[in-house]
Amino acid sequence: MPIYEHHKYKQAELPFILNYTEISKKRPEYEWSNMHENVEIIFVTAGEAVVRVDGREIVAREGESVILGMNVLHAVGTYSSAGFYYLIVDRAFCRENYFDTNLLNFELLVRDKRLHDMVKELAKAFSHLNDRKFVKQDIRAKVLSLMAYVCGNYAYEIEEGKSDRSLNFIKDSISYICCNFNRPLTLEEVSRNAGVSKYYFVRVFHEVTGESFVKYLNKVRCDYAKQLLLNSDKPISRICDECGFFAPSYFSRTFKKYVGVLPSEYRANCNSVK
Repeated sequence: MPIYEHHKYKQAELPFILNYTEISKKRPEYEWSNMHENVEIIFVTAGEAVVRVDGREIVAREGESVILGMNVLHAVGTYSSAGFYYLIVDRAFCRENYFDTNLLNFELLVRDKRLHDMVKELAKAFSHLNDRKFVKQDIRAKVLSLMAYVCGNYAYEIEEGKSDRSLNFIKDSISYICCNFNRPLTLEEVSRNAGVSKYYFVRVFHEVTGESFVKYLNKVRCDYAKQLLLNSDKPISRICDECGFFAPSYFSRTFKKYVGVLPSEYRANCNSVK
């Protein structure tokens, strides 16, 4: 399983993802941290979203946006409740239009009514995908206009040679976890691979991701288990092994903790809506 979140687009002509999400928690409970080379913009329309960005928390309130560039480690939660759109724009689309977002850093938190109005118009266009002619062309034009606005107002060129050693080894370690989660994997092994003591690793990993090593590892395993339960007919005992759990009871207990239902219930629920 790669470190990068791989984005699947419903239509090749529209290399974008626009979704609306509502979350409600008593404390920040993040999805497992991920990163990717595509630009992601979170537009908060209600409440307060807490976005963990490369190890620090940013609170984005109604009317504010968080702009995430290439390889920014991020996760979204809330202290209370939040509603937000998130837009993901494929890097290849940007390059086709003569700018490369991988060469840019972005202001993380902005308040810009025009930007929110643009995403509302984009959402409206998406809602007419099946009942309006030339809507795909309209969506592509709106995304390009939005990205030109964001890059023109909130982007700056990346400085060469500027890096954070702690952040880099955590990102490398996440990559290592995502490539080896399906076998027995210990804190000692991962910290040794990173070239630091396990005590230092534990502290910095929590600072950057907001989670413990074990919790993060289990979330990665459960996320992969969800894919197998949804897209295969493999026995749950085999999925347990392929995800690195090996003990069925521990798999079931952990899966229910992070997903909310048992693996068998998750598969049944998915099948019922197909």
